[in-house]
Amino acid sequence: MLSTQPSENLSEKNTYFLDILKNIHTSDAYFLGNYAKQYEYELAQYFGSLYAINTDSKIKSMMNVLKGHGIGINDEVICTSFGMSKTVNALLQEKIIPAFADLNTGEYTLSFEHCKQLINQKTKAIILSYPLGIPNQAHRFKELARQHKILLIEDIQSGLGAFFRDQKLGTFSDVAFFDHHPKNQLCASQAGLCITDHTHIAKMVRPNIQQPYSVLHELSEFFGALGLHHLNALDHKLSHLQQIHTTYSNYLSEITNINLYQDSTQSIASKHTVPLRVPAEERSFFYDSLKKHCTFIDKSLEAAHNNALINVMLRPPHLPNTQSALEETLLLHIDQEDALIEHVAVAEKIQALSEKYRLSA
Repeated sequence: MLSTQPSENLSEKNTYFLDILKNIHTSDAYFLGNYAKQYEYELAQYFGSLYAINTDSKIKSMMNVLKGHGIGINDEVICTSFGMSKTVNALLQEKIIPAFADLNTGEYTLSFEHCKQLINQKTKAIILSYPLGIPNQAHRFKELARQHKILLIEDIQSGLGAFFRDQKLGTFSDVAFFDHHPKNQLCASQAGLCITDHTHIAKMVRPNIQQPYSVLHELSEFFGALGLHHLNALDHKLSHLQQIHTTYSNYLSEITNINLYQDSTQSIASKHTVPLRVPAEERSFFYDSLKKHCTFIDKSLEAAHNNALINVMLRPPHLPNTQSALEETLLLHIDQEDALIEHVAVAEKIQALSEKYRLSA
């Protein structure tokens, strides 16, 4: 098998990937699934878990786990509304009732206190998501789920490599699901990744878990090889993303009308986005002005409770902190290949715009 050690030289990278393709198509590797199996094995080693399973659909696999635990019609599952429309729609299709917990004030993390208030006899699971890859106090949710004997699922968007108290996200729950969309993740896969220490849950995700790997299943050989490449480069890439975050923090920390997310929970976020919190009335000004200078700014956040169909079906409660996050947040999407100087220029532009807005106010 070819080495999967990353190369920093572009021409060497191209040669590396061409060699992978040749190796796959000129040998029996395609039929044996060597790269795909090795990728899942090394992911399991990375998380210290028994199983790491790549799936063709993260949400479908999550629904299979819920059904496998007998969770169904009129049962309640606690989750956030922030960025969760697809998951909530899937729950509703199974006639499971999503119980929305609000975010913490001024933050993007699920409110532990609100979750406690929502638990009742119908509650069967908590989906602990990490919007924007920002860690939450996962140990508290783990203990809460244990006390009430309910299932705890971690739903991790853009969070591969994130830690809370020196423990990787994805290892606090009964089962964790990672989003492997190319825009959201460092690793390459077709849809998602499941992490668990429980054989019965692993079989809910992949029934033939004990059988030799089948190429008819989710992960292709090339994606397996590509995933190994990214996994080996993960620490280096996260370090680079951290440098970009530090740049924004240094430039924007003194600006009064822009708040940058700051770690206050002994955690390490995966840093795929820089969330800028600005007053709602200033948001359009900053977005329109910055859009002229950078293509990676975004304001199109979504929440399930604002979806018209979901709203009609659930009549969700007012979620003031979630709504504030939607109205006050601008996202700067960053990539491990981005040059640091590019983000220095954007940070300087934000500084100048802030001063311009202050003087015109």
